[in-house]
Amino acid sequence: MNAIISVSNLIHQFGRTIALNGAGFSVPGGSVTGLLGPNGSGKTTAIHILIGILRRTGGAVTVLGMDPDREAVAIRRRVGFVPEDPHGEPLFTVRRQLAFQRAFYPAWDRDLEERMVMQLDLDTRKPVKNLSRGERAKLALVGALSPRPELLILDDPTLGLDPVARREFIEGMVAVLAEEGRTVFFSTHHMQDIERVADRVVMLNHGRTILEGELETIRQAWRSFRLVFPGAAPVDLTVPGMFRWIPEGRTGRIIFSAYSEESRGILEGNSVTMESLPFDLEEIFVENAGAGKRRMS
Repeated sequence: MNAIISVSNLIHQFGRTIALNGAGFSVPGGSVTGLLGPNGSGKTTAIHILIGILRRTGGAVTVLGMDPDREAVAIRRRVGFVPEDPHGEPLFTVRRQLAFQRAFYPAWDRDLEERMVMQLDLDTRKPVKNLSRGERAKLALVGALSPRPELLILDDPTLGLDPVARREFIEGMVAVLAEEGRTVFFSTHHMQDIERVADRVVMLNHGRTILEGELETIRQAWRSFRLVFPGAAPVDLTVPGMFRWIPEGRTGRIIFSAYSEESRGILEGNSVTMESLPFDLEEIFVENAGAGKRRMS
């Protein structure tokens, strides 16, 4: 795997507060990887370390083969970044804001800029100070992608947007990414954004990585079924690939983290009826996040 981002045992402390506590993940070249977690899980801290805004307390990090603690300037030349709440020069129009940014990037692609402005439906005559939160995010995306960076990093770009604006931003981003084929790493706490855009996912909780992998592989491995037994459901159940068993009288709910046809065959061979239950990315996250609490109880 050609890792554009590689993170191992990442630790960061703000005073006595531990924001990252051994997180580890990688971002392969050409992938769209979503960093998922609730507020306070360490997403923004991790991103700020990747682009050299913060220095890590411990662990190893490389971005495009470089260490952000030592080579932050070189990394920023090759990485497009959209912050959590982007702002431009308030008195500039959108057109002038883009011209201002263009002056700093010799490789800026004017044709790409124009295509993205049209795809994202930005009014170039509008003053930056009059842009909505969603329009500022779109403007930041144009500014981040027009220099044709090797890597695009977005820090919760849809934070604070209403559902309509969030959908518009995500659909615009999908259109641009499909055309450009960039390596993208973006954080969010919206599960739907991950499911619509990403092909890989990294889940953080309390500064730790709780799950990482290809999104489709995770969906196939993590499955949930209602089981109906001929008699009373067993209090304890062991099936290959099982993550958790919740008995409920004659029935029960089984959650797999490594589902296979072998698992189904064993259950059906014992006259157990299986009913597939909806199990989306949010439920997968909740199961992983709750595993630590269940072990401690």
